[in-house]
Amino acid sequence: MPKEKMTLSSGNVFEDLGFKNAKIMKYKAELVIQLAKIIRQKKLTQMEAASKLGIAQSKLSAILSGRVSLTLDKLITYLDTLGCEIEFKAKIVKTAPKSKPPKPSHKNTPVRKRVAQ
Repeated sequence: MPKEKMTLSSGNVFEDLGFKNAKIMKYKAELVIQLAKIIRQKKLTQMEAASKLGIAQSKLSAILSGRVSLTLDKLITYLDTLGCEIEFKAKIVKTAPKSKPPKPSHKNTPVRKRVAQ
């Protein structure tokens, strides 16, 4: 059986799959995970959590299972409603300059000599 080719992940599955708005999708997914965690920590049923959020239980179920996408604003509002303290952190990321191919060095280049015949 042939071995499957494996590709190293970038750390963002949405980017790996080629989505244009991969970073935003990752942020939303992280917030949905936090929403699920807070509901579990507070030992709320989906019905109780949905009632606190002012939405139907079926909508909350769809959000938690990834079938419905919300804005970042709405997800943050839901987390705040459930009593989460929201923190934001932004930092400048220095990107490495694109590497250029090395310039040929005559020191390491083999020299071919013509031999007279």
